[in-house]
Amino acid sequence: MSDDTNTQGAAPSGPSWTPPPPTPTPTSTSTPAAYHAPGPDATGGTPATAKRGPNINVSAPMVFGIVAVIAIVLATFIKETGISFWDQFGGLWSLFAIAAAVLTLLPAVRTAVNVGADLAWKLAAGGATALVLWWVLFVLPSIGQPQVANLTFLATVGVAAGVLAVWTSPDNSLKSRTETSSTS
Repeated sequence: MSDDTNTQGAAPSGPSWTPPPPTPTPTSTSTPAAYHAPGPDATGGTPATAKRGPNINVSAPMVFGIVAVIAIVLATFIKETGISFWDQFGGLWSLFAIAAAVLTLLPAVRTAVNVGADLAWKLAAGGATALVLWWVLFVLPSIGQPQVANLTFLATVGVAAGVLAVWTSPDNSLKSRTETSSTS
């Protein structure tokens, strides 16, 4: 018996398997689908792309917080008749007031720094309380002195703006309790 026959004695008719189809080779001019800009949807409009970065909206708490920081920094560093609050109160207390003013901005920028609403408001309330304490201890006794009248005014504006930044924050849990108790 020869190698050309199968077990029944007949000659083989051809290969018993078929090879897979060849895979198409990508051309150099085609761009992967992931890099195409999205086209119009079923309504004909182009889908909106996702925003990047933090979402910070200009609001009353943001404006009051910025005014607080600027006023406290100016009141601390400006020299009036050769006197500055930095020199008069010391650097540590001046930095304390600046840090407290910056904390009053926290509810307005909490999404940018990834802080929860409740924690942001509590830290800002602590900053406003620290500003009021600083004002009572250092600025209030200086209010009658004409050589630092502008500095005390700036510090007072800064403290008031810091308190307003915290109070007008949408995360203020005390404000919502006050409004519900006054309407009952």
